[in-house]
Amino acid sequence: MAGISFRQAQGQRLEQQLSARMLPALAILELGAIELSGYLREQFESNEALSLEESNGGEESPLMAQTATEAARDGSLDHSFGEDGFEPVFVRRGSAEATDRHAEWMEAQPGRGPGLLESVGEQLAFIDFKALRRAHQAQLCALENPGDSPGRAVVVGPDLEPIVRFLVGELDVRGVLQPSNVELLARAQGISFGPNPELSLEAAVAVLQGLSPRGVGARSAAGMLLMQMDASDEDLELMQRLLGEHLEQLGQNKLPQVAAALGIDVVDVVRLVERLRALDREVCASHEATEGQVAPAILPDVIVEEDRHGFTVSVDGAALPKVAIDEDISQLAKDSRDDPELRKYLRTKLDSARLIVDAVEQRRTTLLRVSRALFAHQHAFLEHGPGHLAPLRMGALAKLVGVHRSTVSRAIAGKYAWTPWGMVSLRDFFQGSAGSSEATARVDVREQVRQVVETEDSAAPLSDEEIVLAMGQRGFKLARRTVAKYRRELGLASSYRRRRFVA
Repeated sequence: MAGISFRQAQGQRLEQQLSARMLPALAILELGAIELSGYLREQFESNEALSLEESNGGEESPLMAQTATEAARDGSLDHSFGEDGFEPVFVRRGSAEATDRHAEWMEAQPGRGPGLLESVGEQLAFIDFKALRRAHQAQLCALENPGDSPGRAVVVGPDLEPIVRFLVGELDVRGVLQPSNVELLARAQGISFGPNPELSLEAAVAVLQGLSPRGVGARSAAGMLLMQMDASDEDLELMQRLLGEHLEQLGQNKLPQVAAALGIDVVDVVRLVERLRALDREVCASHEATEGQVAPAILPDVIVEEDRHGFTVSVDGAALPKVAIDEDISQLAKDSRDDPELRKYLRTKLDSARLIVDAVEQRRTTLLRVSRALFAHQHAFLEHGPGHLAPLRMGALAKLVGVHRSTVSRAIAGKYAWTPWGMVSLRDFFQGSAGSSEATARVDVREQVRQVVETEDSAAPLSDEEIVLAMGQRGFKLARRTVAKYRRELGLASSYRRRRFVA
């Protein structure tokens, strides 16, 4: 009996140890940069065996510049730089210095954060507008010189930076870019839009909409709400139909009629309305920071940079504090053989600290592997920008990396990449194929549908059948029901509701 009891106890302890080691790794993998920073500081404050060093690389994380400046000003940031800009040298702290660090954090007061216009301006400083201009110029050349005919005309593309900065100034108090393309082009005095003003304007709008916060640069209030939702959100299609087709009925509280039109229950309509209320209806106004508050920001976990050899993918560690085992506590545990109770306590703390340190490193390596495979597949996006996403499923990438699909899902959850085309959510790179084209992502085809509708005659808007024909002329073979679905996803009304009557 004693032997049986012993084997059962051993099995139970082994299961507990595995659980204790797996849970921190899974939880930390799923955290974004901001959440992970807060988690590590909480662990540091509760575990004396963990040392923590605030650090910033030689190449500052784009959106951390202000935070770093304030920290340097009050003396709470030690500048320890490594050879790799994204991996600063880690300096281990002893227990005395750790105590001082605790006091500094407890006494630190948050400063005033930037408003939306200032924040957008800071983000523009880190966009590679030269690469954007080359890609846009290539697009203009392809339109000007169809086929392989000799005597190709040389097309000079405009600089998109002044156009984007002009658009920032045209945002209304909600962060919406409300003027039509015609109005914007008329107002942009002294700004060169090149040989194809409409196309250059659309390229600049795409850059603006890629910045944070989500929803900035939307062309309508409904579009701003939809841009705040993830492309993979299961409620997205219903929300698009709700905003595009049933706002008037919602205002009249005709929820049963809306439910019948959407083919769902009234309780589901109520849930969708609650989600609508939770979305930010004025990203510009809510982004303005008040005294004593720090405006929320999106920090990149992954940096993609172009160099002479192509593109380099790195995990950005500039925003994260560095953690390690406190050497003083480790040595104290070794020297405490005469005090079993203290030794047991310190070893428990050390084991917990090692789990966290290992999990942070595992997060970095997993995120790096997934990101490198991801951007190898989305190389066309890096070269040519929005509109060139390739279809990609999480399962396919997981197989390529050699991990489970859930690992990929956790690795990209809530994380962003800073690319030559601006800040992009990693989840946005996972798209299914559209129509009969296996090489074109759904999000890109939807963008083409939106462009067709925006250029139509508002007095005689295109029907879904006519949009199908227009898309065919652009090289996309779509069914009418597919066009209708994409139109609803974009929040575009039917042709009858889009019609504008003129006197």
